[in-house]
Amino acid sequence: MTESNVDMLRLEYPRTALEVYNDTETDQPTIDLPNPTAWVRLLVTQHQQAQWDLEQLHGMFGDAYDRADQRIVVIERNYHLLMQALEYVYKTAEANTTVSHEWMQTELMRTASTAQKFTTDVWTAITARDKDQGRKGGPPGHPNHTAKRCCPVSPSCGPETGGGTTNLEHQL
Repeated sequence: MTESNVDMLRLEYPRTALEVYNDTETDQPTIDLPNPTAWVRLLVTQHQQAQWDLEQLHGMFGDAYDRADQRIVVIERNYHLLMQALEYVYKTAEANTTVSHEWMQTELMRTASTAQKFTTDVWTAITARDKDQGRKGGPPGHPNHTAKRCCPVSPSCGPETGGGTTNLEHQL
């Protein structure tokens, strides 16, 4: 996990999508960045959120996760773009060099756009999967997960307006 305080940011090498799915860690050391800029902090936060979202997506799909599914292909491609941006910052810090102005102008905007699209695509896939499971009576292991929504985390979950139950064990 990347730790942060006012004066320092502990940066871990970004994990690939397969490392996230397999819950494996990278063998690269962490790097301490003294006095990181706001955009570096934002980039790290975006990548951490993307990693968490990817874990939720994989957890929701489980064995039905199909890397050939076009939705998953797009999600993994966007995750890879986010990972590459953080990897560039990591390698630049490791070499004790400065991020180029050209990279900042082109890549930071692309990264911000990709992060938004990635999150939208992940939660759209989760919502579609959840709705499909709701029609089938819910995924195994979640007895309260029926056609009614079961948790307040995603738009497809949570107590229905005017009633319903919440399965606290399913909350993400």
